[in-house]
Amino acid sequence: MTVQNLVFQSFIWSFGCCVDSPSREKFDAYFRQLLLASSSSSDDKDFVTENPLYRNFIQKNRDYQLPMNIQLEKMYPTEGLVFDFVWKDSSWMSWHTTLASTMSSLNISPTAVFTSILIPTVDTLRHSYVFLSLIYINMCTY
Repeated sequence: MTVQNLVFQSFIWSFGCCVDSPSREKFDAYFRQLLLASSSSSDDKDFVTENPLYRNFIQKNRDYQLPMNIQLEKMYPTEGLVFDFVWKDSSWMSWHTTLASTMSSLNISPTAVFTSILIPTVDTLRHSYVFLSLIYINMCTY
């Protein structure tokens, strides 16, 4: 099931990368509702099937079946947005927790040239994660 969690992480980064901060909250709420609807047998499915965009899609794609019973190894934590987590070591880890552990081991020499200092941020951690993942599988990174 780890593959499913990685697919969802990729989905969020692929489709959610072009939204601003207020839209990330809307994306987060909608994505979580879709997961809930697909993994339950309750009336949550109405959230999807009654959506006008879904009905328009079904009119054009009559053979489409809504995937149900999606089971993730571990669901996203409820605190924060889905953007705030990375699937690592078989669990969802907060980028902020990862940043805190990185910052605790940060050691800047008092004689360091100002322009040579790189202070890690959540964004640099995210970019490094993608960059190193591509290097790990021997993919071109330029």
